Amino acid sequence: MISSKINWKVFEDSFGSKGTLQIRFSQLGELRNGIRHSRGATDIAIKDGEAAISWFSSVLKPVQAVLEPLD
Repeated sequence: MISSKINWKVFEDSFGSKGTLQIRFSQLGELRNGIRHSRGATDIAIKDGEAAISWFSSVLKPVQAVLEPLD
């Protein structure tokens, strides 16, 4: 939904390029699937997943700051 043609303009400023967003979601997916399906995750999948989590945290930090006063 985020990267759909209709919605992308809303999210583009936060996430940058669609390609980067898709890579980061892919990294998270690889880590999640390894853990969820009990096959374990390779060292590379773990490090890529950690990098994706760090990237999402940094990208979403400004959004979180805006939403916190609404709590």
